[in-house]
Amino acid sequence: MKRILNLLSLVSILTLFVIISCDNEESENNVCNVSNPTEELSWLKTMIIDLSDYDYIMIANYKGETVFYNVNCNPLVNYASTVFNCSGDVIGNTNDIRDELSNDRLIWKRADSKCNFND
Repeated sequence: MKRILNLLSLVSILTLFVIISCDNEESENNVCNVSNPTEELSWLKTMIIDLSDYDYIMIANYKGETVFYNVNCNPLVNYASTVFNCSGDVIGNTNDIRDELSNDRLIWKRADSKCNFND
């Protein structure tokens, strides 16, 4: 009887891990209802064309919504970054809402980027 209970406990734990990992994988791969936002969101794809090798795109959460913003790592440039929602509508300026952005992560950079991502 003890073996059966141990086996049931193990199966329950494994099932829980599978369910959790499936949920995380789906949310990571499905951003703004697309699997590849830098290719499938036309406004973002167009914006990327004009970016320099000092620019990169970040994705974050803002008030429960997925947002995008670009960053410029050129130390000689003073710029203001704009935050966009999934539709490409302007949400605000990163300087104004930076404290409300969470779960920031890199989503795009040029292969020959001049930015140092090892820090």
